[in-house]
Amino acid sequence: MKILFAVKSVNHKGGGAERVLSTITSGLAKRGHSVYLLSFDKSLDNPFYPIDPAIIKIGLGCGNVNKSTSIIETLRRIVRLRKTINSIKPDIVVGFMHSMFIPVSLSLFGTGIPVIGSEHIVFAHYQSRKLELLLLKLSVFFIKKIVTVSQQAKLTYPSMLQHKMEVIQNPIGIEIKQRAEVVGETCQIKILLTIGRLSKQKDHQSLIKAFALIADNFPDWELHIVGDGELREHLARLIKDLSLENRILLKKTTKDISAEYSDAHLFVIPSSYESFGLVIIEAFLHGLPVVGFADCEGTNELIQHNINGLLVQPVPDRVEGLKQGLQALISSPEDRIRLSENCKVPFGYNTETILTLWETLLYKSI
Repeated sequence: MKILFAVKSVNHKGGGAERVLSTITSGLAKRGHSVYLLSFDKSLDNPFYPIDPAIIKIGLGCGNVNKSTSIIETLRRIVRLRKTINSIKPDIVVGFMHSMFIPVSLSLFGTGIPVIGSEHIVFAHYQSRKLELLLLKLSVFFIKKIVTVSQQAKLTYPSMLQHKMEVIQNPIGIEIKQRAEVVGETCQIKILLTIGRLSKQKDHQSLIKAFALIADNFPDWELHIVGDGELREHLARLIKDLSLENRILLKKTTKDISAEYSDAHLFVIPSSYESFGLVIIEAFLHGLPVVGFADCEGTNELIQHNINGLLVQPVPDRVEGLKQGLQALISSPEDRIRLSENCKVPFGYNTETILTLWETLLYKSI
């Protein structure tokens, strides 16, 4: 097949979805398909996550990919997308994340080129974003299928969207360097780790406040927050206000993400919602128990309470819930060992299986 993948950006430091994109596009290229990768970046010479050299890269240079887009700029992008994709004449186009599959689906109306959307968020994201929701519902009429990453995520959407959705789980493409040593007997400093975009959804603010409540009780522990996003300055100020600059580290996204997991002793995901907790699976691969919220979709699907991690309740509030869960496991290396032994990846997440599911869907949609 001649497949064009389109995504808002590949050059800036991305999250789990961008890593998934690099795994899928590279895997399909290795299987002999002609794969194009298009983004709004000025150039795709230096993508943050590595992609197969056989992939043909196209940078449209439309607007600032790090800022919100105006209506006028969106219309310009739609025109540019239509012209460029028509000139390539792909068999099918995959728009990765709603920031791209919505404008792509609108731009290709009437061309006969089928479009697949790849959604990486649950419906809760749209409930306070009325314009995005309207555009999402409009795009359904111009799109073949929307891939979502779990059945649980799919069920959060209205029925008019569900009937266009197909579940394909995210592949686990990370290279494991070594499993974590969760006790840390020889470590002067032990690490509580979280990885994710610095955004409201991930709720690092509650995590920082929870760690502040127990920091004095566990002076040999640090909190490492790995990620980039619009809330970096806000979180840095909060850490400073709590006088925890030496105990809480805000670390930028890294290509060598496996090293962060390997050096850690416990993982936490404070998100209020997730479509699929890719970082949870990656933590499990490294033998790290995970603490997360019981009411968080995408988290409660993967963490089995008191088996491979802890599911905490957001009562009396999210800060107190996290505090109690973290305190329980930080104070008990025996429980971390027990939970670590059950940190296994659920069946069906290997890359080759996921690539076959993508191939099948793409062939059916042409």
